[in-house]
Amino acid sequence: NTTAAGLFSLRTESGRSGLDGRGRALDNIFFERLWRSVKYENIYPRNYRTMQEARKGLEKYFEFYNNERFHQSLSYRTPRQAHFTGRQDNDQEQSSKREMNLNENPYFLS
Repeated sequence: NTTAAGLFSLRTESGRSGLDGRGRALDNIFFERLWRSVKYENIYPRNYRTMQEARKGLEKYFEFYNNERFHQSLSYRTPRQAHFTGRQDNDQEQSSKREMNLNENPYFLS
């Protein structure tokens, strides 16, 4: 589950975000990619002024990120789809999702 609260608690409980507890660079790639997306697709364009505003905006973004945003690394599926169906490829589903115009993303302002 990619929620801000979950990621923050992971960092504070273990002292680092490494998934194996050793702080290896490969473990942190997931977090680096996630936070890059969060910053460039939500935080920077929205320029939140209060913590309450940021919290509400990030809650909406993570709902979108997990349930609606297609990810190339997940064969153009959402994290929710990948989690519940595994990483099996569906060629017809992939090709139709590749045609999706990512500029229509309501959470990404260009």
